[in-house]
Amino acid sequence: MFEILVAPSPVSSPGATLAYWRDASRFVEASATYPPELAAAVEIDPILSSASELSALLANAIEFIRMRFDLYYAQIFLMDNGRYALKMCAGSGAIGRELLQSGYRLPYNPGSASGAAAAERRPVFISDTADGGMFWPNVLLPHARSELAVPLTLRDRLLGVLDLWSTQPGAFAVDCLPAVDAVASMLAHAIGRHVFVRH
Repeated sequence: MFEILVAPSPVSSPGATLAYWRDASRFVEASATYPPELAAAVEIDPILSSASELSALLANAIEFIRMRFDLYYAQIFLMDNGRYALKMCAGSGAIGRELLQSGYRLPYNPGSASGAAAAERRPVFISDTADGGMFWPNVLLPHARSELAVPLTLRDRLLGVLDLWSTQPGAFAVDCLPAVDAVASMLAHAIGRHVFVRH
């Protein structure tokens, strides 16, 4: 059983920026009116706000993220502090459900993109999985060619990792990071709210 201890949301983040826009009566239904880096965060907000259980929140969010960014696969890890590991808590499609049922975990170390993102608290890009390196292959995902792992943090606390996979080499570039990072920030705040209330 994993446990996360969190603090209230910071005021300086993409999520806080979105909240400011709402308070200023700038929130509208059409996400196209927002800067590109915030559009996906605007779209995911109702999904994160509507779930009453953390498991449902994660499941709904990961399917949205996979479709929104046109991905091969996407998954969310949360910290399993008891085992000093990352526990997979949501994954897209049938593969995600299979991995979730198996209790899939990754070591909390730089041996994989997600482990490195967690250990170093920074996004980790793998432009081409054929180059080896820290890519952690999965037999259920034979067509993966690139990966982006983004840490989910709330203030100074690491909650987990958002892990994105594509069938195209070089699918993830630095210029796509602001949009992904905005979604990751929204997701981290939503996770924090659930865990904070639970504790």
